[in-house]
Amino acid sequence: MKGKIETALQQIHFPPEWLSILLAVCIFLKFIMVHLLNGIVFTQGAFLVTFGTILAIYGIFSFFTLQARKIGLYIVDFCLSVFLLAETLYMSYFHTPLKFFTLYQVTNLNGLGGSVLYLLHPLHILFFLDLLLLFKPVFMQRHAGPGNIKLAALLLLGGCLFAAAKPVKVVWIDNMPFRTMDALDAVKAYGIVGHHVIDLYNVITDWQTKELSEQEKKQIQTWFAEKNREEKNEGQSPYFGIGKNKNLIFIQVESFQAFVLNQKVNGQEITPFLNRIVKDGMYFSNIYPQTVEGNSSDAELLTQTSLYPVKQGATFFRFPNNTYHSLAKLLREKGYHTFAIHGDEETFWNRNMIYPHLGFEKFYAIDDLKQDDIIGMGLSDKSTFRQSLPILEKADQPFYSLIITLTSHVPFTIPEDEQSLSLPKELENTPIGNYLQSIRYMDESIALFIKGLEESGLLDDSLIVIYGDHDGLFQKDKGEVEKWLKREISDEEWVRSFMQIPFIIYYPGMEPKVIDTIGGQIDILPTVADLMGIEKEKTYYMMGKNLFLQEDGKAVIPKGDYADEGILITRDKITPLPENYPDLTVADLVIRSDYFKDKKK
Repeated sequence: MKGKIETALQQIHFPPEWLSILLAVCIFLKFIMVHLLNGIVFTQGAFLVTFGTILAIYGIFSFFTLQARKIGLYIVDFCLSVFLLAETLYMSYFHTPLKFFTLYQVTNLNGLGGSVLYLLHPLHILFFLDLLLLFKPVFMQRHAGPGNIKLAALLLLGGCLFAAAKPVKVVWIDNMPFRTMDALDAVKAYGIVGHHVIDLYNVITDWQTKELSEQEKKQIQTWFAEKNREEKNEGQSPYFGIGKNKNLIFIQVESFQAFVLNQKVNGQEITPFLNRIVKDGMYFSNIYPQTVEGNSSDAELLTQTSLYPVKQGATFFRFPNNTYHSLAKLLREKGYHTFAIHGDEETFWNRNMIYPHLGFEKFYAIDDLKQDDIIGMGLSDKSTFRQSLPILEKADQPFYSLIITLTSHVPFTIPEDEQSLSLPKELENTPIGNYLQSIRYMDESIALFIKGLEESGLLDDSLIVIYGDHDGLFQKDKGEVEKWLKREISDEEWVRSFMQIPFIIYYPGMEPKVIDTIGGQIDILPTVADLMGIEKEKTYYMMGKNLFLQEDGKAVIPKGDYADEGILITRDKITPLPENYPDLTVADLVIRSDYFKDKKK
């Protein structure tokens, strides 16, 4: 079929100017396709900016010979096709367009091949179909005619006017600054091109460490003062200090949502071991992920520092050298040895740079471990936990260890001989079926790890904290979950019952307890600090709350990778976050200004 189309095209002698116009039209259609594939309306503003930009590009190439114009537009078409495909894949998963700050995260591309393939769709071939079909007409038909300088100048000027029409109206007539728009809104209003122009402006104005105004300093000081004044009246929890001088082991689990706990598929428990741990330990049943653009690394920031991530980009990449008040630093003051273990490259999420600033004395990454069992992006969870045991056994006590799992990362591909669940036919080789298999694998991995701790004698003197880093299945996957459960799920029920992550605390002989206070990852550190006997004055700059002292609580979900709109979750209602919500604004100012550099409290 392809050969017939190429033959037909070869028989058509394209007028050189029309071939150039055809390439420009194809570029324009690809911008529209990004909108269509991601369900974003192609507004008048998006049309004007996109059309004007392409017209201006066409005008620039019109200064050159006809042959140079064709080849130049073909190269532009190719580059934009690659970029727009990447934009489409990113938006289909994260529900937000690419940003310049994302370029900080290029080291994260290693090992993500499976995740990219998981997102590809047959329709994506349309980004490159014209390039295949027009290759010979562009490069084989030679045309050396000169450019038309007057026409080129007119096209360039007209393109610039078209592209500038809507932004000029918004800024100078309507008096609405671009910074009031988030990335997705900018795409809706001005198209992909307009979004990236605005994003570049934001990067230029947001690049350096921020110098705080007196008003901003007062805003930060007032926020923390009021928060600590409230906590002073709350007293002390009955659990204060029960983990004092015990080893502390944090396990951050990839893409782990709480709804799989105590859930069955085809008559089998999905997480049989963790179900038992939940019954024997403390289980916080209403904890929400609060990550933004840093994904798993944001979960580490939230749980290790009790700070919300910055509003743009990944905090670990943008501000790795900041001074942070962290759990590892607090425990080191009490004589703890601190280290982290992860079965991926040390540069993933810039961990090798930021971990020393979070107080970790040692970081064991994949190059420090035996690469004996690779699944997906890196070392399998079973191998990571197996190799963690001798590290923990040899460590001076007491120690604090952060272990990060990896195998349940999208696309949730588990080797067939490692799949323990017998799934019904309709779930086999589906995203949700693969997700459940990966969660079962993770459950088995933790079971083997806890058994190893018990056999080594470490478990009796250790406190285990297990939590999820972020969602694995999003609201866009709700239909697949409904098919599995054979019932409808409302949007509110999804937030109330499916969006949460687990937060489990366990040590042998503890009194089991379920705590249904609403909270988020930001509350994990102050809650654990209470158990470890860390005094309140040491937690002054933690933004989270001690969940043992809260009855109803709240969860702030920032707008970002895992939430299309920022929301505030309380016991009674779910409401949209107001613009410039104080908690998020203060956290953003604190990190961007390196506020804690001179704060020793």
